[in-house]
Parts: sequence; structure tokens; C-alpha cells
Amino acid sequence: MSFADQVGLLLDGCKSAFGEACEYRPLTGAPYAVTGIFNLISADVLGAPGVAVQSHEPTLGVKLADLAAAPKQGDKVLIRAVEYRIARLEDDGEGGSLLFLHKV
Repeated sequence: MSFADQVGLLLDGCKSAFGEACEYRPLTGAPYAVTGIFNLISADVLGAPGVAVQSHEPTLGVKLADLAAAPKQGDKVLIRAVEYRIARLEDDGEGGSLLFLHKV
């Protein structure tokens, strides 16, 4: 089993344990159901040595293979009856992406 396959299994296990149903709303195309790991407030981020920067953006972790197309800035997600817009995203290089959200 390749490393990528093992990472995919890990992402599936995390989704199963911690994921919740969401509706992905791309800028173009029809909305669809997806499971992601939602954090209402994200954690501290290390900046320069000895400096912590606190981020208060909600985030949604997704497995890229679960999406119909690559996520884009401006796409929207409906989570817990609240609509969010993707402000920025960070792919992890291993098949997952962290979507930083702003409430619409």
C-alpha cells in the first residue's frame, strides 16, 4: 500500500470519527453533500520565533477526493445551518485541504 493510500485511509478515519455533514456550494455548479471536520474557532498559530498569532476563523477540513472539483476562494459551505464563504485554503499536499471560512 502506498503512502498516499495510507494517508487516504487516515483521512477517512478522521472524517468518520470527527466529521459532520455539510453542503458544499461551489461558485459554479450544483450544491452537494460532503463530510468535513469543522472547527468554529481555530487554534493559535506560531509566527516569528516566540510570537504566537491567534486566529479566530472557523475552518473546515476536507478530503479533496470527496469534492467534485478543487475548492476555490469564494465557494460557500453550509454548516449547522450557517453559510460560510471560503476566504482562503491550504492544501496539505497529501489529499486534504483546510478551508478558512468567513460567515456570510
